[in-house]
Amino acid sequence: MKVSRWISVVSLCLLTPGVSWAQGQAPLHAQVPIPRHEVTVLVDLDPVSANPEVPKIEGITADRQGNLYTVDSASGNVVRVNPLDPVVEVVGTIPACVDSCFGVTFNEAGDLFISASRIAPGRVLRIAAADLASGFGTITDPAAITYASGVSGVNGLAFDENGFLFAGGSGMGRVYLVPPGGGSFSIFNASDLIPLFCRCTDNPALTCPLSGPSPAGCNPQRTVSNGVAITRRGDVVVADTARGALWKIHVLRDGAGTPSFGGMSLLVQDPLLEGADGITADVGGNFWIFANERNAIVHVTPSGRTHEVAQNDSHGPLEFPTNGVIVDGTLYISNFDNPRRDNTPNTNGIGASIVQMFIGIPGVK
Repeated sequence: MKVSRWISVVSLCLLTPGVSWAQGQAPLHAQVPIPRHEVTVLVDLDPVSANPEVPKIEGITADRQGNLYTVDSASGNVVRVNPLDPVVEVVGTIPACVDSCFGVTFNEAGDLFISASRIAPGRVLRIAAADLASGFGTITDPAAITYASGVSGVNGLAFDENGFLFAGGSGMGRVYLVPPGGGSFSIFNASDLIPLFCRCTDNPALTCPLSGPSPAGCNPQRTVSNGVAITRRGDVVVADTARGALWKIHVLRDGAGTPSFGGMSLLVQDPLLEGADGITADVGGNFWIFANERNAIVHVTPSGRTHEVAQNDSHGPLEFPTNGVIVDGTLYISNFDNPRRDNTPNTNGIGASIVQMFIGIPGVK
């Protein structure tokens, strides 16, 4: 069913405190004295129907002017949306991005970077700021705009202040690093990978193997080092989609700012975070996590306390939310609308869209 101009309200849940958390114990939920919020639809990317396959967006980011950018992996279009006048504008098209491009981020120079996980051998593409401003038409050869290559499945992207690019997306528990100027990926956490794990999303009573066929009735979610974010201190936080967890990587830097691995620890594991996809950091050191299969947004404090700020069934407005970006105190969220768990069936809402929630705190630049 297609719902035209449809808006829904989601309450901000104030959860009661839990017990002190350590691995193997219950996570600590935070009681946060903040007012009720609402999630509303900013723009429906497919106003004609609720077809979950056209369009299909995962990553979302914003330029310095506050314009939102995403990639439609159904058409290969790179699109821009001014949240003050939410009309979808096609900036250019990369045909090879069909079913292949997902994560997006900007660097300090205003260039747009796109994770092209399925364009062999797995690439990060770069669109120069000048080409974004003028429109870049159709790019038929992704090699012409390849910034880094060599990791199949690359997804979440985040630059540190020195121009080093961190990337998630590995099914092997890896986080990758690309030096300024691009080139090849290196495994940043090679000495301490995220432990492999598998969870049956629709039937947690079942056990699924780390590889190979799963038992009947099991929709497996295996380890993916998915979204990444840089803290104000310069450490890296990684979403563990299968485990429902966040890992924190301590980053050491030499006098030139070159990062090196300084160890990794589990920041938090919580059923609220099952399906954790993208991560957005705010200036208070908090993280906003998009638990895709739960149609939920979870707020995580720097110490790992969690509380759920929004959640709904498959009618939306959250429909398999995958990522977000903060502009002027508003959190803008991309809906991928994949049919899984709480987003089943995925034909009840409006399909691929950008929704918004005012949180009143700036994001990390």
